[in-house]
Amino acid sequence: MLSIQYSLRLGSFPSNPAYNTVFNPKFKASFSSKPNQIPTLGIRIAPELEKIGFKRNTVSRLSVPATSPWLLRHPEIGLSIQLYILPIKPSLLLRFLKSDFTNCVIA
Repeated sequence: MLSIQYSLRLGSFPSNPAYNTVFNPKFKASFSSKPNQIPTLGIRIAPELEKIGFKRNTVSRLSVPATSPWLLRHPEIGLSIQLYILPIKPSLLLRFLKSDFTNCVIA
């Protein structure tokens, strides 16, 4: 089960050095002629991936953003609307909020 999860995750990251080893296994004949030798992960997992219907071309590729998340600017959230939650008519509230928040700019 863990090897299937690893293989599926590896399928979305083709630049990983282990990708070709798992999805393009070599020496199948060599391992089939030596039953006491443990085959590579790619050879062992191929029948399991076939059973679950895994196709490499249907996996989306993993993309890493150019900017690290901790370097991004935090969004500024205005909570001033909480000041206006009063039991008043919705039309008055909308008119007031429209006039008050039209100058707000999201930057």
